[in-house]
Amino acid sequence: MTLNVTIKCENGIVLAADSRQVHYHANGSAIARKVDKISTFEEPYNNIGVLICGDLSLMSQSSWPPRLVYSIATWITSFRERALRTTDPQTTLSVDGFTTLLKEFLTQRWDSSRSERLEEAAKLGLGQREDGTSSAGPLSIIVTVAGFDEGNPLGHVFPFVLTDREPPDDVNCSGRDRNLDPVRSPGGILILGMPEFTINVLRSQDFLAEFLMHPERPILEGYEEIDDSNTTFRIRRLKQVIPQIQEFKRRFNIQNQEGFTFSSDPMNIEDAKNLAKLLVYGTSWYSKGLVGNEIKICIIKPHLGIECEWIDLMSHPFRLRIKRNR
Repeated sequence: MTLNVTIKCENGIVLAADSRQVHYHANGSAIARKVDKISTFEEPYNNIGVLICGDLSLMSQSSWPPRLVYSIATWITSFRERALRTTDPQTTLSVDGFTTLLKEFLTQRWDSSRSERLEEAAKLGLGQREDGTSSAGPLSIIVTVAGFDEGNPLGHVFPFVLTDREPPDDVNCSGRDRNLDPVRSPGGILILGMPEFTINVLRSQDFLAEFLMHPERPILEGYEEIDDSNTTFRIRRLKQVIPQIQEFKRRFNIQNQEGFTFSSDPMNIEDAKNLAKLLVYGTSWYSKGLVGNEIKICIIKPHLGIECEWIDLMSHPFRLRIKRNR
């Protein structure tokens, strides 16, 4: 699983994601590895970032060594090397045009791998069980494109979905077409992937107390936790993180209305970066290993391109100061 956070702030867009990918095998075992879930591009598209979450790849269960049935990271590399290089060199695509081209490219590959993907997914039990109940569910990938058009300081955020689910929009993508730009104004926050912790902690007045009443409850139906060996340590970390997130909520009046999460008092880049870190930190400890490894944070500024950094989840201090004192 993954947590993708996108925040539009006063003078840029902040992207954040964890780097853990979990492969489930037919024998019931699970292997976690580090992957980069935020893709960047060379000029003239260095003002765009692409986040991915969901079922990022699938390994064949019928061959040894295991073989990749598909990999979204490999597809994006092919898009960067092929599709973008065949566009008119005299014309730079808008963020919307870039999204359209990427969606067409990825959809073609998703559709062409469908029969083998469904066959291998069935071996893992990713779908309907014989008794009619659902396991982890059909495979899905959510892709978010964020960036700035030349001369436009507002920026855009466009998510779209590749899925085997029926109906296709039955995915945590706010159920909205990408052209509506769910982060349409400064202060908008888009949470995709595994949003349970983030949504709960932002909605609840005292989520810490609610969590402490049932710290062992299942995090996500259909998935087994990867690591639940130290509940005391998890609780100590969450006691540090949750009050800070709720302080951001209070300071910047973060609300959720009709599927949109937004701050009515827009943050600056440093504030948005710190909030994104806290949301990924908190989700990593709340999810018992489904979200984790290092955090990648990227900042996109108009006319200045994108800058990224990696943060070690274990070594970084958890006390993050809110820069703006209101």
